[in-house]
Amino acid sequence: MRTRLGVKLLISNILSTSVILIFVFLFTSYSFKDAMMTKILDKLVSYSQDGQIYVMNRIKDYKYKNVNERLAELAPFISNYLSSKYSVRVQIFDGRKRLLSDSFPAKKYHVYQDVHYAESGMKSYIVKKDENEEMLFLSSPIYYGSETTGVIRFIYPLSKDMAVVERMKMWLLGISAVSIILIILSNSMLTSGIVKPIRILKESAEKMRKGNFDSPAKIKSNDEIEELAITFNEMSQSLKEYIDSLKEEKEKQKNFTDNITHELKTPISIILGHAELLKKIKSADDREKSVNYIISESEKLLKQVEELLYISKLNKPSFELVKKEEDIETIVQRCVALLRPRFEKFSIKISSNVEHRNLIFDSKRIKEVLLNVFDNAIKHSKCTKIEINGKMKGGNYVLKVKDNGKGMDEKIASELQKDELFPFYERNSGLGLKISKMIMKKHGGDLHLESVKGEGTIVILELKA
Repeated sequence: MRTRLGVKLLISNILSTSVILIFVFLFTSYSFKDAMMTKILDKLVSYSQDGQIYVMNRIKDYKYKNVNERLAELAPFISNYLSSKYSVRVQIFDGRKRLLSDSFPAKKYHVYQDVHYAESGMKSYIVKKDENEEMLFLSSPIYYGSETTGVIRFIYPLSKDMAVVERMKMWLLGISAVSIILIILSNSMLTSGIVKPIRILKESAEKMRKGNFDSPAKIKSNDEIEELAITFNEMSQSLKEYIDSLKEEKEKQKNFTDNITHELKTPISIILGHAELLKKIKSADDREKSVNYIISESEKLLKQVEELLYISKLNKPSFELVKKEEDIETIVQRCVALLRPRFEKFSIKISSNVEHRNLIFDSKRIKEVLLNVFDNAIKHSKCTKIEINGKMKGGNYVLKVKDNGKGMDEKIASELQKDELFPFYERNSGLGLKISKMIMKKHGGDLHLESVKGEGTIVILELKA
């Protein structure tokens, strides 16, 4: 059975407080009792010193051999006089520790160690319990010259003083009980402030465990728990975004698989069809045509596979661009010069107005993008003119390649704006433009497409300046 956090905090606070209160109780009780005993002893010692002086003054004029007799004669008077003066019981002993007089002779007490020590010349006290009552015995020597001739003993009952100590203890116990009750009440309020936010966090974690990431933990406690809640909510949001991205990526992969399966299926079907046909036809010309179809479709299939491998390479974190500062106009002119024979073959005029600008990019990859854009225009647009314009716009360098060809369907053009793998140019251009778009994004730029059916297409390349 689990113990709740609030109960644990309550038990912990009660235990720690109880230990402190017990220590305070014992220390205060001992200190109070010790202070009271010290005060009583100081008072009795003062009485004892006065009594010693009084007795010694009364016997000092007698000869040594008559001192004991004189002390025995004076003892009743002296004990009664001192007892009435100080309101304590007084006893007087001779040098042999025999009781000479007692101001309250009704009750007898033993000759304890205090008398023995006093007879030896040392002031001494002892506390004894008699019939459940504590008594303080203080004995002092009576001197005649340098010799001890007797003992004067003061007996003080401690019952009243101990009653004060006991009352003080009861007060301390009462205060301790009230303190524990107050601690329980205050702990309940404080624990509620601690446990409630934790309970909210627990409920949010339970919802998150079940897949609900739209219920953040709302905590306003202005302490570490609120900071924990903020971190928890950020983690929940990050997990939600990560899971959504995984779902999106899964959907993209499904679409890619569906599309690429369709794309690969076509050349494979043609290859298989002509391979089967080769078994049946006898004409050398027909056999040559079938072989040419097989070679043509195999080359197309190989190109598609190579493009897929290139896309896979671009998507790897380990793929790095080799960037350096180069003139973008020079790269464009090189690409145009490289394809000039093909432009002339298809009677395509080139108009170039590219602004000179040194940029930092991977010239090999940007060259691939430009060649792909030009190649698509040559192959699929059926254009007669291509205009190339490049200039700075904001913080980017914008390069536009515009043809006057047949254009594209709006659906195909809009699909290009998405980060998905799909066939372009009405399933004729393979994955070339997708690769180009990925390369541009690797550079921190992008590739956009504007096309109107029957009017032409504009491919817009953006590079960070």
